[in-house]
Amino acid sequence: MRRYGHPYDGKRYLLNKNSNELHDLDNEHVNCQISEIKKEHIKTFDAETEGIIYQTMLLDGPNGCDCCNK
Repeated sequence: MRRYGHPYDGKRYLLNKNSNELHDLDNEHVNCQISEIKKEHIKTFDAETEGIIYQTMLLDGPNGCDCCNK
């Protein structure tokens, strides 16, 4: 479910910078626990490729959420 307030801003993909998991909010599952992610750990993207590039350049590489973005 997309969220439109800050820090989500209606974007489809959400990266939990703490766990390096990229979530697809259009396919969100209850096990994703998006509301439990601290705001300072959230980075959002319009396109999945943006999230993958961010993960590859700044983190440990691509890692999709097992529940919503395998």
